[in-house]
Amino acid sequence: MTVSVPTDLTVQTYTTLNPQQKTELRKIWLHATNIDSKAIGWLPVKAFDTRAELDQITTVFRNGDNVGWAMAAPSKSRGVLKLYQIWVRPDARILEHGRELVSSLRQQARTARCWQVEAWVASDLPANLFWAAIGFTRCNWRWGKGLNTRKHWRWSTLSASVCGE
Repeated sequence: MTVSVPTDLTVQTYTTLNPQQKTELRKIWLHATNIDSKAIGWLPVKAFDTRAELDQITTVFRNGDNVGWAMAAPSKSRGVLKLYQIWVRPDARILEHGRELVSSLRQQARTARCWQVEAWVASDLPANLFWAAIGFTRCNWRWGKGLNTRKHWRWSTLSASVCGE
């Protein structure tokens, strides 16, 4: 016998979170950058605080439990929504959480009049499989910054279809 458990996935921007959710998200962000800094890179705490203040952080909840977040901002001069970080808790890393976050980011890109969403991902990370699985295209590459440079792929997708989604 198969039992189906209803799942409630919701995505919210930072300004719509209540104070307790904001505190929890900041703790999760600090934890994520400590345990997964090789995968998501390291940004100073000020980066989180600044992006939060600008409402450039989106979080995904599963049945009321915060399971992930994304940090993105529009580059109006290029018409691109730049994804700086995306992270889902290790115990919740199934495709639907990341897909839900990216779907929300695509909507944010359309609202900001950005025609494309892009993410730079180190070539040695399993996250490259995620971007391919959700329909992003690997466009080009560059060397990363820092002492231990790594090759990074640029993944991108249109925020809307050419005919207007």
